[in-house]
Amino acid sequence: MLCHRCMMNAAKAISLIEGMQEINMDLEKKVIKITYNNENITRYEIEKIIDEAITGRKAETF
Repeated sequence: MLCHRCMMNAAKAISLIEGMQEINMDLEKKVIKITYNNENITRYEIEKIIDEAITGRKAETF
């Protein structure tokens, strides 16, 4: 379960990734839907960035 702050941290981290095309957040459902160019970054890399944004660890730049 994610808190509001975690969702905001994740969205901010995602927005900084090159190749992101669209980010939609639903705070009530605690869901972030993204559209991205998979030539620039993989799903695994995005998941890692989100995890690091939520846990507070320093995220790598891809």
